[in-house]
Amino acid sequence: MHKINFDENIDCLQFIKPSLNKKLKIHFGHRIIDYLLTFPKNINYKNYIQRPISLGDLKKQITIDITVKSVKMGFLKSPSTILCENKFGQRINILYFNISQKFLTERYKKGEILRITGTLNIFKDIFQILHPNSILDVSKFQSFSEFEPIYNLRRTNIKQKQFSELIKRSIIEFDRQKFDEWIQKKILLKYKWSSFSESLKFIHTPITKNILDLEKFRKRLAFDEVLSNLIAVNSFKKKYSFSSNKIFIKNTTLSNKIISTLNFSLTNDQKLAYKQITYDLNSEKSMFRLLQGDVGSGKTIISLLTISDVLNSGYQGALMVPSEILAHQHFNYFSSILKNYGFKIKLLTGKLSIKEKKEIYNDLKIHKIDLLIGTHSLFNKDLFFSKLGVIVIDEQHKFGVNQRLNLLNKSENSNVLIMSATPIPRSLTFVVYGEIDISIIKEKPKNRKNTNTSIVGPKKLRELISGLKRLIKKNEKIFWVLPEIGTDEESDSQSSVIKRYDYLFKVFGEKVNFIHGKMKKKLINDKICKFKNEQIMILVSTTLIEVGIDIPTATTIVIEEPNKFGLAQLHQLRGRVGRNNLISNCILFHNDKMSENAKKRLEIMRMSNDGFFIAEKDLEIRGGGDMFGTKQTGLPSWRFFNPYNDIELIEEVKENLVSLMDKKQRVRDLISIFFNESKFDYFFSG
Repeated sequence: MHKINFDENIDCLQFIKPSLNKKLKIHFGHRIIDYLLTFPKNINYKNYIQRPISLGDLKKQITIDITVKSVKMGFLKSPSTILCENKFGQRINILYFNISQKFLTERYKKGEILRITGTLNIFKDIFQILHPNSILDVSKFQSFSEFEPIYNLRRTNIKQKQFSELIKRSIIEFDRQKFDEWIQKKILLKYKWSSFSESLKFIHTPITKNILDLEKFRKRLAFDEVLSNLIAVNSFKKKYSFSSNKIFIKNTTLSNKIISTLNFSLTNDQKLAYKQITYDLNSEKSMFRLLQGDVGSGKTIISLLTISDVLNSGYQGALMVPSEILAHQHFNYFSSILKNYGFKIKLLTGKLSIKEKKEIYNDLKIHKIDLLIGTHSLFNKDLFFSKLGVIVIDEQHKFGVNQRLNLLNKSENSNVLIMSATPIPRSLTFVVYGEIDISIIKEKPKNRKNTNTSIVGPKKLRELISGLKRLIKKNEKIFWVLPEIGTDEESDSQSSVIKRYDYLFKVFGEKVNFIHGKMKKKLINDKICKFKNEQIMILVSTTLIEVGIDIPTATTIVIEEPNKFGLAQLHQLRGRVGRNNLISNCILFHNDKMSENAKKRLEIMRMSNDGFFIAEKDLEIRGGGDMFGTKQTGLPSWRFFNPYNDIELIEEVKENLVSLMDKKQRVRDLISIFFNESKFDYFFSG
């Protein structure tokens, strides 16, 4: 293989088949470094034995060297058997069921020495291995490792063997590349860290069976990851705060009109947040503010008032949301109010035709569109605004930094408002958002009642079903959420959307339906419309409904296997109900197998409806664990950084950030690894 650069496109790796190339680009990225930045979830200990095998090795995975003596093909239900012997003269049979003769004759040649990995069993006093996990010929012995990293490849349709081989071949080349160190020497000495390249190499080539032994290398890479992220987010603020062409928004007459027509009063928290935003819009600096509010606290109306002020001052607005469902919902809400004042609002989603998209692009450039609402479609490089005054990003952690850059780059002078319904403990806010002004809405509208939360076990299923029947008679709707779709071959969960739908259909018939992320968006939207219109009364779903779905007549949510969700995610899901003045319920329907930690977490949900309190408690409980990511926490997904384990690094990251800003080559290397080199000029221009 030719010498590769870590930042090269994976197309340069000729040994990668087109099918694997496509999967890698979808799930990891286009560059070689993108898949190298994958932390193993576990280590497969192959247990290489160079002594006589014994009864103590039974039922364990072992690796042994054997010599093939003969091959006997199976017949009907009997297995094919390869008679083998180790160097100590012990007989070992390798067994296969339903295997082709071609495979056996190609892999097992008489007299050949092989290294076999598999689970050892015994039958009639003869040791045997059924369907070995690995077969190596002598030419591969040198590359054999007793400790094999196992990666989280679920739903990627990439095999462990494929991915491991890819990592192995790539890391050899990457190890030759040297970088000038970007971490201060005193920090390296304090933690006894290796270089970036060495740390990356060690996580992919472990020399121990304990995954915790990789912790030191993960911490080093976590430091690098947070450092690169903070360079990015602080560059956003610097660029947007001190623009020489600052956009001033002083006209609040329209927002005052809208407030006077509302059928409710703004809470004190909402009033304060809006006051802070209007101050930003009229100050010397461009706005770069986080609006953080608990579920149902009323962030959307504040974003509407902000956008109305910008539009009324002659500028355009962009609102980016993480799902098409939410995009449609916001489009309907914003249109119902702003169209009354002559503003043109458009919705941009992936399902529009090329002709419809081109029309939007053209109208946007000549200011025929005042507000554009959309999902990832707003990142399109062909999309340009005539006079963009504000960018509102809802649930921004669901978008990558590269994606946000693409949107923000469309106007370096506009104001930025980031909204999040995920209460993040103050200790973590800096990591996620960098130096950013924060408005917090804790207070909920006066007519909103707290949702009653109960913890229910499987023995109460019939009672639960009876309760749902009573709710349906009162025309109240129900969400039923599960962690799995049920079509994934790797899934062994009994609690899946498909299985639960089948069960409920037998009870409720056409009143129940289901949605999940693998469905076509049109079908999902159609089913949600039917749910709103009472053609469907129970909607079974994955976490697809987690963000922003607003159906006031849905009063109950059942969350099955709640121990598989993080507290922040459970709180978000609970927020799908309790959106009117009716009594609402959240039922945490668990199975009998729950750890003490899981019970503690569910008890916190039962006791409190305060998202900020729940987030702090989640941090306390998770403190020493949850090593491999934060996908269920409501926080952004990181490759190496763990908010619950690495918080002590943050002050040193801040210090390192200051010392690094004049060392452009080192920053270029770091940016190139976690983003790409093309972003460097953006971060350090102007």
